[in-house]
Amino acid sequence: MTLLDIPRVIRKIDAMRPAATTALTVVLGVILSTASALAYEGTPVQGLLQNGAGPVTDGLYTVKVGLWTEESAGSLVWTEIHPAVPVGDGLFSLQLGSFTELPATVWRDNDALWVSVSVEQEPELPRRPLSAVPWAEVAAFAREAGALACTGCIGASQLGITADEYGSFALLTPSGLAGSALVQDASGFVGVNQGAPVVALDVGGAIRVASTSAPCTPTIEGAIQYDPASKQLRFCNGVAWAAVGGSFEGLSRGFVVQNGNGSQVSGYQLRVDVTDFVLLYGSLFQVLAPGGTQVPYCFEQPNGECGKAASNAVWVKLPAIAASSSATFTFQKAAANGAEAAPQVFDFYEDFGAAIDLVRWQIATDTCTPTVSNGELRSGSANSNNGECGLMSSSALLSDSLTLEARLSVALSGPSDSDPIVAAVSSDYTTTATHNNSAVGWVCDDEGPSHSVYYGVGQASAFSTANIRGATFSVRVNLHAGQVQACLSVDGSCSSFQSRGTGRDRIFVGSTAFGGIPWSYDWVRVRRYASTALTGAWQ
Repeated sequence: MTLLDIPRVIRKIDAMRPAATTALTVVLGVILSTASALAYEGTPVQGLLQNGAGPVTDGLYTVKVGLWTEESAGSLVWTEIHPAVPVGDGLFSLQLGSFTELPATVWRDNDALWVSVSVEQEPELPRRPLSAVPWAEVAAFAREAGALACTGCIGASQLGITADEYGSFALLTPSGLAGSALVQDASGFVGVNQGAPVVALDVGGAIRVASTSAPCTPTIEGAIQYDPASKQLRFCNGVAWAAVGGSFEGLSRGFVVQNGNGSQVSGYQLRVDVTDFVLLYGSLFQVLAPGGTQVPYCFEQPNGECGKAASNAVWVKLPAIAASSSATFTFQKAAANGAEAAPQVFDFYEDFGAAIDLVRWQIATDTCTPTVSNGELRSGSANSNNGECGLMSSSALLSDSLTLEARLSVALSGPSDSDPIVAAVSSDYTTTATHNNSAVGWVCDDEGPSHSVYYGVGQASAFSTANIRGATFSVRVNLHAGQVQACLSVDGSCSSFQSRGTGRDRIFVGSTAFGGIPWSYDWVRVRRYASTALTGAWQ
């Protein structure tokens, strides 16, 4: 508490009762509590009563106090009588407002006030000014603010709040609930200018944000939702939640595939460089066809195999794309790896990751006995015969508009030669005396060296003289429109297309006449072929 404005008033008065002496001095202090700064609880007043001999006799005294608008004369705005104020050693203390209510309007309506005190029946002592305190200053500011003119303000007549027993509340406009400015229903849904919100946040029915667990129904069509599981922003199409497509930064990116052929292409495997996408969005994603259907893909590995381990290139198996048209696919960030195993992407796939599967392969052991080791098909040692050595598929896997592809290595040296082959053959290939003549595809005489495309009985066309000893490379055999073409990665060369014989629908990889220079095959696969390769570009 702070002692403010302590006047020293000395006045002689006649004693009105035995407890007082004939000379009385009053020292008056008006003390205002700082605790009253937030809410008025009364104003303490303290004083000292004394006569010529010192403090007055201890006892109870009648004290009258008042608040005036002027130091002299003026108007009395409030007064009260304290009938029994305890006095000890001449000291007394009282609280203004203890017997008569001291309304807040006294402070609001008066800029300055003076305190008057009279003891027993004596005349009023000289008035002393009442100093301001912090809560009074705030009140003065509030009085000035309340006098400001306001145009277009929302007053009590324009604002209403209603609530019901179900926990709903509404901030009403003059038109009532139908035009409510703000509504929260019992489900916790909030509506802005929407009397009956249907999602977590409903702004006039035009902007709707649903909770992460809300189902998509026709009622909330057009609402958006964040899915924490897939870390996707989705929208309700009236039936189901669908990922937001396009090039939404941080979520997905469009990839446009162009089919330049005059006919529909279906099931085509397209290699896509995803370096930039993975850099921006990460390696966890899925690929969506137009309409939102997920399509299979696998990551290309350093040795050309395909699997689930992330890399910067993928092979995507595309659905049907109409002739001379384009389709936009969406690469969309996901919570988990969307890649598939290679057999889900390619028409046929073998990576020799396990022992030779005798259900899908027949082993040709005329000049060697091939085995699987360290994920590769290996030639082993040469024997005395001069015939084929390798694997032939047990069933017909090849037809028109396909590419037979393999990756292999040839040792740098050995007893004689290697003569590797990747070709389409007939079911009796391993029992035919003139093996090369019944193969359709790539055959290499590594002694020459000479690379040829075989396309019929006794028919071959040389197209490269690249040395393959000590090299690792891939070979493609394209079967299309009754013709065959062979391509070699070691020098990028390709043969011309040649008309091929019919009935050659089995895969064969190995040697035509193994002479002792070891070979090994990493993988073999079959994918779709189109005369005009499909292309793609990021949006």
